[in-house]
Amino acid sequence: MVESHVVVYFCTAVEVTAVVVKSLRAISKRSQCTCRTLTEQLIDAIEQRGEPTVLVFYGDHLPTLGLEAKDLKGKYLYNTNYVIWDNIGLEKKDGNIAAYQIMADVFDRLDIHTGTIFNYHQQRRQTKNYLADLELLQYDIMYGKQYVYKDSGAPITEGHMVMGVKDATITSVVGQLKGTYSIYGENFTKQSKVYINGEKQTTKFLNNTRLDLKESEIKDGDQIMVAQCGSSNTIFRTSKTYEYTGGQLVEVTDQDTDVENGRQAFVEQKEEKKK
Repeated sequence: MVESHVVVYFCTAVEVTAVVVKSLRAISKRSQCTCRTLTEQLIDAIEQRGEPTVLVFYGDHLPTLGLEAKDLKGKYLYNTNYVIWDNIGLEKKDGNIAAYQIMADVFDRLDIHTGTIFNYHQQRRQTKNYLADLELLQYDIMYGKQYVYKDSGAPITEGHMVMGVKDATITSVVGQLKGTYSIYGENFTKQSKVYINGEKQTTKFLNNTRLDLKESEIKDGDQIMVAQCGSSNTIFRTSKTYEYTGGQLVEVTDQDTDVENGRQAFVEQKEEKKK
């Protein structure tokens, strides 16, 4: 039996240099390095860590390279070789396997069986209705009533999750000569949008400390905040809300009913489901 603290890396050919081995970052910048050289240095770096390790990597981008089956020696556009390296003495085992099965297969060889999907792949692979039941299991976990957790309880509940790490902050609002306004603060991104009295404004991102408003008017008493928004205008995280008075900003006291910052999208999702 192999102890459960074994480190397992799963890497595609593109990701192989991004494994959490800091000494490899410089390697990825050397265009003259061959794939073989990268692999050798990757293994050397992992061995230097002195931890029991299994490394699995394979190429998965053949279809997106514009290749056709006739261009390949093996004639299979959706097949690729994979390599498993380890320093714990695993027995060599050749065979064809789907990409979505390989992780469960390696963990099975390590005597690690934690995880609902892992267990399913390990126990039901090559049995009748394997794929059909896999679809049902995935649906139940992701969109259904999670019957699979009825006896054991859900391993992870959504209630602790938040979006983002740093809050955007507003330090000042400055009027410009052409009647436009600039919002100054910290931790702005290209997804930052200014809201005035709850209405989203056309916002131009200058840098992480400045947002410009070209079409907005700001009056005394207006409430201003910055939100991090998704592509569908979903608000993920917000700054504090400020009232604009005489050119100054006064923080609006949070209400008891305010949603925890970073959980706005999750609460909105739940409310949509109730409708």
